[in-house]
Amino acid sequence: CLAKPGDANGDNSILLSDIVFIINFLFKSQPAPNPLCRGDANASGKILLSDIVYLINYLFKSGPAPVKSKECCL
Repeated sequence: CLAKPGDANGDNSILLSDIVFIINFLFKSQPAPNPLCRGDANASGKILLSDIVYLINYLFKSGPAPVKSKECCL
């Protein structure tokens, strides 16, 4: 698997910019992460507000790292 979950913008780092990318996708009709599973931080199979919360917890509260989904490994 080359796609890194949580790395929504595909720059090989999980940063605040990835959270902003997902917010723009969900709420401002901006382009989706490519592949889509990059934005699925909690491996639920969908990109939702919960993925934003998951990444915030990971980056700022030492939460668990984003989880690879089987969709990302096709």
